[in-house]
Amino acid sequence: MTDKKDGHEIVGRGAKDGGRLFREWFARLTTAAEQGEYTAYVFVMGSMAEILRVFDLHTSFPEINSLQTAVRRVAHEYLSTAEDYGYSPDICGYVKADVGMQLRNGEHPMGRVPKPSIAVLTNACNTYLKWGEIWERFYNIPTFAFDVPGSRSAIQANNQTLPGDADFERDRRYVEYQVKELIGLCEQVTGKKFDIDRLREILGHTNEMSRSWKRVLELNQSIPAPFNAMSEGTIYLGVANALRGTPEGSAYFRDLAEEMEYKSVHGIGTLPEEKYRLIFVGVPCYPIFRRFYELFAEWGQLRRFLVLVVRGGRDGFGVRVRPEPPAGEPGGRDSHERAPCDGCYVLPEQRPRRHGRHLPRRWDRLPPHQKLPHRLHRPGRQSSRRDGRLRRHDLVHRVGHDGQAGGLRSADEEPYRCLL
Repeated sequence: MTDKKDGHEIVGRGAKDGGRLFREWFARLTTAAEQGEYTAYVFVMGSMAEILRVFDLHTSFPEINSLQTAVRRVAHEYLSTAEDYGYSPDICGYVKADVGMQLRNGEHPMGRVPKPSIAVLTNACNTYLKWGEIWERFYNIPTFAFDVPGSRSAIQANNQTLPGDADFERDRRYVEYQVKELIGLCEQVTGKKFDIDRLREILGHTNEMSRSWKRVLELNQSIPAPFNAMSEGTIYLGVANALRGTPEGSAYFRDLAEEMEYKSVHGIGTLPEEKYRLIFVGVPCYPIFRRFYELFAEWGQLRRFLVLVVRGGRDGFGVRVRPEPPAGEPGGRDSHERAPCDGCYVLPEQRPRRHGRHLPRRWDRLPPHQKLPHRLHRPGRQSSRRDGRLRRHDLVHRVGHDGQAGGLRSADEEPYRCLL
């Protein structure tokens, strides 16, 4: 029965279904904009999607909305709108694309972005906090900023606290109290009461999605690799963000793992004959997204490069959640004292302990692309530490290129040609 599905029902299903699900998700945002439904503006790092879904809040990702304008070659229009409004040319292009979108009443190449009812931010990036202030001024909405505890000591393993440490428990309680505050704010905004049973159901979908994604990453260690992380992987991560905690999302990743299992067993890869692997630390150059991928297929011996993106941690998304609290701990069926925050949302545990641990051990090149043209952000420091950890694995060469200040507006392929 399985053999009858090869090449027709399984191979390529992830890319096709992922594109469809992402378009359907954006169509729901368009409907929300037209009907004035509650929407939360969130970021990829620390979206708190599970909590927000309990209150039937749509989630809109300004980062994803902005990068889509670059992929579709219209970012310059939104950037110009924001700059004409008064924003400086040298600040984050993602912010300005979003501001241009807001000034155009949510107009977007994929539909219409609804106005926010609430915004959830984290301190993962300084720009997030300033970005949230823009929405406060535009819409007079509440914003909630998570203060995620940082590293405490260089002598701790990988500069982070671990479960069982006293510091970790204090950090966990600190974040738990913030989760409770967010729940109260969502109740105030939507007029709905928190339902812990629904949260448990949502967390179950997140866990299943995470397990499947972990398996997908493991299977991409096959030779040839069954998927290309820059082209197909971008689709997978889009679904992971948009449909996190939903039955559609967990079903999609379950089917995706089945596809990768099939391709791995039958030796079906992105390239018929894989010669090199390239690990790309960061994200693609969205203004030349397709062209950037083609570069590695056109330049002589580089035509067999496989592009992979560092993502995830020990449990797929770097996080495993427990819908039920352990025996003897607070947080029963009628309480959210412990269950929604089990050191699993935005704690340091979320970071991989060894970067690239679950990714293929054979590498040929490492080109970090520092994409953020933030003037509030120092991109070099984190990339340098990350590159050092990766070099302790089986890396052969490393090439580097700083992101261009043009951000989403343009990207020149010539520096990459020279480096390659």
